[in-house]
Amino acid sequence: MLKKAIACLLILVMGVSVMWFANPLAPAFVASAEAFQSGFSVDPEKEDGTGVLLDSGFYVKSQNKLSLEVLKASLCFRDGTPFTLSVLKDGRFYVKPSQNLKQNQVYFIDIKTQDGRLASFAFQTKRDFVVLGSLPDKMSTGVPVDTGIELYFSYSDVQGLEKSFEISPKVEGRFEYHGYAAVFIPKKLVAGTLYTVTVKKGLTAAKGAVSLKEDYTFAFETSPDPKSTASPSYGSLYLNSTWMEFGTGEKPVIPFDIYLSHNPSSVDVTMTVYQFKTLDDFLKAIRQKEKAPLWAPCAQSKNQIDTSGLTKVSEFKQGFNLQQWQQRYMMAPEALKDGFYLVELSSDKLTAQAFMQVSDVSSYSVSDKTNTLFWLNDLKTGTTIKDASILDLNSNQSATTDASGLAKLARTPKTGHGENMTQDFFKVTTADGKVSLINTGYSYDDNLPYTRYSFNEGAYWRYMQTDRTLYKPSD
Repeated sequence: MLKKAIACLLILVMGVSVMWFANPLAPAFVASAEAFQSGFSVDPEKEDGTGVLLDSGFYVKSQNKLSLEVLKASLCFRDGTPFTLSVLKDGRFYVKPSQNLKQNQVYFIDIKTQDGRLASFAFQTKRDFVVLGSLPDKMSTGVPVDTGIELYFSYSDVQGLEKSFEISPKVEGRFEYHGYAAVFIPKKLVAGTLYTVTVKKGLTAAKGAVSLKEDYTFAFETSPDPKSTASPSYGSLYLNSTWMEFGTGEKPVIPFDIYLSHNPSSVDVTMTVYQFKTLDDFLKAIRQKEKAPLWAPCAQSKNQIDTSGLTKVSEFKQGFNLQQWQQRYMMAPEALKDGFYLVELSSDKLTAQAFMQVSDVSSYSVSDKTNTLFWLNDLKTGTTIKDASILDLNSNQSATTDASGLAKLARTPKTGHGENMTQDFFKVTTADGKVSLINTGYSYDDNLPYTRYSFNEGAYWRYMQTDRTLYKPSD
């Protein structure tokens, strides 16, 4: 009896062994490919690697016999999307939204079972392929020279980034990929340098199903000290404004700030005033200065206006006590004649420049989305200025002031988000031939909630990255 039992056991072991070696990775059972929940499964009619297509319907299958009327009373889109419901020949139900689905949206289909339970199914529609952000962020300054350049995409399987990535000045490096993030690791970044990164349109993801529709460009500036992410090691000197205006009857007062890292008790600052020969020369210098972004301090400090062709009007030195923190001013010894000037402050290794207009034409301007209103007055006489021509240097449109000194011009829309800012100028020519400028500052459209560029000093958090794209309500 014992021998028979052993023989049977050996036969069983041999049979199992033959089955194992025939297919060692075969599953113990075959499960349905459909994911049933409370007796129902819902699958999209059309989908690819990017999600559910916008003209897709949905197939509903029930594990229990169910009539069309019962399912129609039990099924709904959670957001109220209208739909039609029909029965197919194979017994499945077909749900067709009455209108195309919206792009980049999650739709929930809820089915209430006969025992009161709720079966819910979520579907993500096709989303755009875009660059969500970067690290360093746009217009970042003081960036460490050992940083990696991270790009965050709306898809995780980006293809061919090496051919679509540009950095200027050119830098050698390699790429790494981590889910939705791609990282360019430079061999070396230079301190105090402005870098511009472009991800070119045409970059693909989702096995080529989607592509980038437009270039994504951002710029950042590395720290001037390769061992620091803060300000230059020597210090900083900057004027409170790059544009100043004074009348012919007042002595210019120039506000500025200076910081020196070696903390001396006092410092001497030299102020030199140069005059431009013509208005065109003045405007060319302003546009040259604007080539360095206003937000990039190192680029600004390197982009100095050449003074060799200008006429030096005055130069003087003034000492300052650095033991207490306060606003500091350079006070010119005398008033200046009507004209266009460059103000330059210098102290040892540091230099700062600003543009100055001296004119007795006082202007006030206010803009809405379509027009700009001007009001001109004479500082000497205290009266309004009539019959003065105001020329928009962007559009070449002009208007003439009336007896009240008022004039209105159609506003020229501008595009941009603050990365490459240019000031708006209007040329004023009075009836007696005096020429001056109206500087209305930086303005933008693009349906922004504001038209004046400003820094949000309260935006301490620039971005947030989650560890996944979908969360349950209970997470």
